[in-house]
Amino acid sequence: MTKVPNNGRDPLGGTALTNIIDTSRRPRRVVFVGVDAGRYDYLERFNVPNINRIIERGVSFRNSVCGSFISETAPGFSSLSTGVYPKSHGVCTSRQWFDHKSGEIQYFYDEETGELRLEAPTLADTWKSSDPKIKVSAVSTKDRPSILLAGREADVVAYCYNELVTMRALGVPYVGPGVNEEYFAWTERPGRTTPAYLEGIRIPRKMDWIGDGIRHLDVDIADTPEIDVHIMDAALAMFDAEQPDLFFITLVSVNIVAHLYGTNSPEIRESVEETDRQIGRLLEYLESRGWLDDTLIVIASDHGMTDRPNSVDVMSHLANSPDVEANVAYYLSGSSGGIYLHDTSTKAVESAVAAVREIPNIRGAWYREDASAPWFIRRFAHRRCPDILILADYSYGLVEKGWTKPSVPAHHGPPYLSDINVWSIFSGPGVKPLGVIGDPLDLTSHEVLDEEFEAQLPKQVDVHHTIRAICGF
Repeated sequence: MTKVPNNGRDPLGGTALTNIIDTSRRPRRVVFVGVDAGRYDYLERFNVPNINRIIERGVSFRNSVCGSFISETAPGFSSLSTGVYPKSHGVCTSRQWFDHKSGEIQYFYDEETGELRLEAPTLADTWKSSDPKIKVSAVSTKDRPSILLAGREADVVAYCYNELVTMRALGVPYVGPGVNEEYFAWTERPGRTTPAYLEGIRIPRKMDWIGDGIRHLDVDIADTPEIDVHIMDAALAMFDAEQPDLFFITLVSVNIVAHLYGTNSPEIRESVEETDRQIGRLLEYLESRGWLDDTLIVIASDHGMTDRPNSVDVMSHLANSPDVEANVAYYLSGSSGGIYLHDTSTKAVESAVAAVREIPNIRGAWYREDASAPWFIRRFAHRRCPDILILADYSYGLVEKGWTKPSVPAHHGPPYLSDINVWSIFSGPGVKPLGVIGDPLDLTSHEVLDEEFEAQLPKQVDVHHTIRAICGF
């Protein structure tokens, strides 16, 4: 089987998982199901018969990892889409970053101009360049996966909102062009018309979520598994109307539910099992159209999740180092994050690194250009990422100044196994029926993933290259 090159973009990138490929068949179409925050052990802890059915006719890697410094939605789906790490594709956070050149705060996507700040070609872009007749569609309520997976050349992209997850528990609302006080509506990118068949698919904003051990009244529907039903409603309508050759569907409830209630809650169980039911609807649809046997199904996640009840207030601690505090241009909080500096001279950088390393419960701090830094920093060292990258201890998150605890009990980001052990499932024509393979990873470990061990594991970036190898473009 031909190994798909990465064109020298990322020497620390992955390679095609050629041992799973059946060269005797090629798929007619590809359906890529993204599951936001699909931590691998969920597949074994919860009841997922539809996903298991997909695995039985294909392969699922128990030890697949996403593997860079900040494992969040936007960097994760960018790596799935492009097959390279943030240092090559340039999306370093799901939140905003500080642009040194302009001195402004930027997001991965400009909703006014439609500018996509992604610096590597996506799977869709590459396939379109080899065959312009290929039709590409994408749908998710969140802008991050739908736009980043679709790339610049997609025919139809539907989304509703963006989110600042760390603020959800404080009541910060979702924002975006499809957000109405009473409902979510579907929207297209700037300058494009939302398809008529999506205009009637709306969902009320508020609901009562009541289930086994669950009672949450008058909550935002985007904070419940019901949001995945809404996404699949739109996805099946889009499938009917567009009949895409490459279709990206991203389900999102597993992420926000784990953030709000933790990784061992009845809420996360219900969310994962609802995600499975919606994937079952997709299977039923493919069977009804007679398409199941010639469709490659890929299920992949962007990152995992870790319970993090403790906090580190970096900026308050830096008040003890006034020269460093005054040099901070922007602070990126999260489970892992960092600081952008005004002055990046050697002396200023060394002072900042030393000051951060003195903060309690900080495991490490590195200048982004430090060639001797760990593998997860070297993969992340893009000009957009913080100048000083900060890793907290396992159960700690980096919080905004003045906060005494994280706004949510669970978060993701650092290179701990529970943050980076992700779903990587391939099924259908072009894939050997190998079932579940690989040894499980220890998601209770408080240690960062060792570089030598990581080199042996299947990786998130491999998904892009493997799809290309299976489909032959």
